[in-house]
Amino acid sequence: MAKLSKIKRNVDAAENGVWVNQVIDDLCLKIAASNNKNYMSEVQRLMKPHLKSYKNNPNFDTIFEDIQNKAIAQGILVDWKNMEDDAGKPLLYSKEGAYNVLKDPENKELRDLVIALSEEQEVFRKEYAEDLATKS
Repeated sequence: MAKLSKIKRNVDAAENGVWVNQVIDDLCLKIAASNNKNYMSEVQRLMKPHLKSYKNNPNFDTIFEDIQNKAIAQGILVDWKNMEDDAGKPLLYSKEGAYNVLKDPENKELRDLVIALSEEQEVFRKEYAEDLATKS
């Protein structure tokens, strides 16, 4: 039998993010759940101007990808540590910087990883967050 406590969600981590360490090399990402309020409201806000025309717009896939990148930068990719550009210069986190990284087609794998982590419910379980806190 599974105890209910094993599947309880850490609501704060889901809404505000939890650090996922050593994602790639020593890159650490602070990720919020894909269904958090900030992300969902940002998607709604950015979609609003396109609601009437999206079905007839042949470029909507491109528009939606940009909307998603902006919303991820606002509500899912909360922070990062140990990210640097190709010249070795540290990239400090900002929402605008996160959007610029996410929208670059060459960073598609990172974008996909952020989305996958935000959808991985195990990351937001109380037990997982508590385990991470003791390892930090």
